[in-house]
Amino acid sequence: MADAKPLITEKETHAEVLDCLVVGAGPVGLLLATELSFRGCSVRLIDRLEEPLPHTKASVVHARSLEVLPQTFTETTIAAGKRLHTIVVRETLPRNGSSEAILRLGTETIAGYHMLLSQRQHETEACLLHCLQSLPDRRHADGKLMKLERGLELLAFEENASGVDCLVRNTKTEVTEVITAKFLVGCDGGQSQVRKHLGIPLLGNEKTDCFF
Repeated sequence: MADAKPLITEKETHAEVLDCLVVGAGPVGLLLATELSFRGCSVRLIDRLEEPLPHTKASVVHARSLEVLPQTFTETTIAAGKRLHTIVVRETLPRNGSSEAILRLGTETIAGYHMLLSQRQHETEACLLHCLQSLPDRRHADGKLMKLERGLELLAFEENASGVDCLVRNTKTEVTEVITAKFLVGCDGGQSQVRKHLGIPLLGNEKTDCFF
């Protein structure tokens, strides 16, 4: 029996080898691409969606995060977000549908910034993207800056001697390309194509709650 046709042929393989291809432009992917670029790595950040999702899954930036994240991100986020000095947890009473406070937490005692910062997830992503776009694209020597490449979908990937060959499709034009990277990082959430391709199960329960 003849060997099965390889997922990605040698003819298709791109000559350029990235340090890292990051798939998924949520907060994790944006931060990772920023950190790697800041440290001198050649990086591409891609996302299947043309626009960021309007729904919020992460609505708080913690004080410790503000301390360790890039300074430009911290300054932009503090200016745009809402400072939380008190958090009240309320419980709905079954007898009449009213609610009462069952827990009150003050944030003034948190070291450093003495608060939590609240903002919608897409606003946090915008702050991270602003930080990313201020960094040089290490693939080019002409001063080009980093960018987020939207509308690019990871279809498949396979390991090779120099790293990983990743088959990527433009969702508008249907044109495909192969990106070869030393590392492929899946930051593409619960429906991660990277995780599924590797056969890694998603442990946990789904939540349908919406915030904001």
